Formats: sequence, structure tokens, C-alpha cells
Amino acid sequence: MENLSLSVFDHGPAALAQLREVLKAFEASEGVTVTLEVIPWENGWQKLIEFALYHHGPDVSEVGSTWVLDLVRMNELRPFEAREIADLEGEAPFFRVVWGGVRGIEKEEDRAWAIPWAADPRVVFYRRDWLQRAGVSETQAFADAEQFEATLQQLQGRVRGQILALPTVRSRRAVHNLASWIWQAGGDFLHPTHNTITFDQPEALRGFQAYFRLGNYLERQARAYTEQDADQAFWSGKAAVTISGFWILAESRMPAEVRQNLGVTPLLNVPFVGGSHLVIWKSSPKAEMALRLIHFLLNHAAGETLYPLFGLPVRPALWEKAPFCTELYRPFAIAMRLGRSLPAGLLWGLVEKRLVDALAALWEAIADQPAAEMEAIIRHQVENLAYRLRLALEG
Repeated sequence: MENLSLSVFDHGPAALAQLREVLKAFEASEGVTVTLEVIPWENGWQKLIEFALYHHGPDVSEVGSTWVLDLVRMNELRPFEAREIADLEGEAPFFRVVWGGVRGIEKEEDRAWAIPWAADPRVVFYRRDWLQRAGVSETQAFADAEQFEATLQQLQGRVRGQILALPTVRSRRAVHNLASWIWQAGGDFLHPTHNTITFDQPEALRGFQAYFRLGNYLERQARAYTEQDADQAFWSGKAAVTISGFWILAESRMPAEVRQNLGVTPLLNVPFVGGSHLVIWKSSPKAEMALRLIHFLLNHAAGETLYPLFGLPVRPALWEKAPFCTELYRPFAIAMRLGRSLPAGLLWGLVEKRLVDALAALWEAIADQPAAEMEAIIRHQVENLAYRLRLALEG
């Protein structure tokens, strides 16, 4: 019996148990066995690099959306031809944003290097009862950067817990959060050609400054929060506002009072949308069967059982069914239509890594600084990072 191998990230016991059931159905229909390898998130990129370097990895892998083109540049992924994408009903049934970062290498626009599998838009979670107590209207409370800050200011001194919870130590999610502030200010991380750093330009710097002003609403103990700390501060009832993802809705330990007063809205008017894609490794000798597995994982029956355990649907059709047609999920659907993905390509892997380090250092550097000093520190460190990156990339 033919054996196929699949690697995915660790989405938790319930998600993996459901995936194993889906794979059993695939095995029965195709007469193959599928070996499943589960990769911890924190080791994800390192493990993918090992697959690429040593060619001993799986046939199919789940890959983070911003990692795809880095693997393409290493010449390790098998492209999907236009006819193969057409067999998946083409790109039209997908949200447009989920195809960001899987095309655009040289002149091969009729190819894609990965197939979108699950989406992860960034949204704002807030306590509706606490906003009401502070006299804040939910309608426009987080509509743009200015209103976001004004809402936090109005909450100050009027709520009994923390105002805001954000990851402030080393975190890729911090870059995702920052992106909305930069985009709304008219800036970007890279030039549209993806070959020039632009996050130190005036528009992007305004976005940096506005994002880090949120530090005025972080309590001292919240200035060293991990992603998990920030999430827990909100779902446990300690914080009024956080920025996070769909998994908050599934948190079984959330107190009834928090769940009953849970508000969700897209992040500003340009939300970040990330997620994961499925790729076939060039080293795989079983490309045809790997394609059949991807088709199976993306069909509606599999999707109805795997979402939201693995992420949110990448095709609008599934959003017409429960639980995605409910009021709590509606802001995620809006984010999927309004949102943007991070740049991808030759520069992005290194740029993202350095930004992750720099944002954590910036939170430390601006702690307890007056506004004027804070702005100078941010400008200096961002410009210095851009300068050093240009030297590294051009050298």
C-alpha cells in the first residue's frame, strides 16, 4: 500500500483528532496510508528549513502564509499549474486576500506555489459592558487608529481592570498587529516590488508612533506579556481590550460574564489576514497523490469538520453555514474582505525576523519615557533597523 506523509502545526488535541478522522476517510477512499507529523509552532520555521535542506521531509506540509516564497527561493517547492488550480474550482471561490504571497516569482503568474488552507484575520476583542460603562459607542470605537486611542483614553479610570492587553515580548503576532497601523497611515514594510525596505519612511513611521502610543494604556505588569498572557488577560476578565485571533471564541475557560459581554470587530479598517497554506515539496515522488490529498482536505465535507479547529475558511461558501454565519464570526468575515496580507518574497523572511526582535526591544526602551522622548526613540531605532537591514541585504 502506498504511503503518503503530511506535516501540520500543532493546533491542539481536538484539531489533530479531527484531522486524523479526515485522513482515515482519505485512506479508505484512495487505498493509501498517510503518516502525520505534528510540528510545534515554535519550531515551525526551523523544521521546514530542515525539510528543505535534507530532502527527508513529508510530501505535503502546512506552511505559514509569509513563509511560502522563502521556500520557493530555495527551489524546494513544486508549483501548482493553472489546470491544477482549476481542478480546485479556480481562485474565484476563495477570498482574494488568501492568495497573497504565493505568486509573483519571475514570470510564472499562471502558477501558484501553495494552496490556501486556513485563514487567520486579526480582530479586536472588547468588553461591551465596560465600553457602555465608560460611555463609549461600540459602532466606531475601533474604526481607525485615532478612534482606537480615543476609546482607550475614555476607558482610562472608568473600568475596574486593565484597559489593554498586547504581546510586548518577542512575538510574530506583534508584527501582525503593527501592520494595520502602518497600512492605515499610508505606509508599508516593503516597496510593492518587494525589493526595497520602506518601513522607515514618514508614513510608516507615523504608524509606528501611533501603535506604540498604545503603551500609555498598558499597566506595568502587562509590559512583559507573551501572546498567551495577553489572550488570558482578556478571556479571564482582567482586560477590557485585546487584539487576537479566532481561538479566543473557543476558549472553554472564559467566565460566563466575559462571554455574555464579548464584543468583536475588525482591526482598524485594514486588518491583517494571515493563515496557512498547503505545499508539495519538490523532493516528493508522489505529486499526483499529494494533489489528491490537498483536494480532499479542501473539499467542503472536510472543511466543515476542520474549521475552525485549524483556522477559518478560505472560501466564502462555508461562511454561510454555522458557526460562521453567526454574529460573533461576522467581523472575521468582514476582515477577510477588507484585509491585507504581509509582503512576501526574497526580503521578507529576514525583515520579519528582525522586526519581531525590534518590537520587543522598543517596548522595553520606551517604558516610562515622556512622549517626546518616546517618539525620538522609536524613530531612531526604526531608522537604525532599516539601515542595518539594507546593509545586510545589499551586501
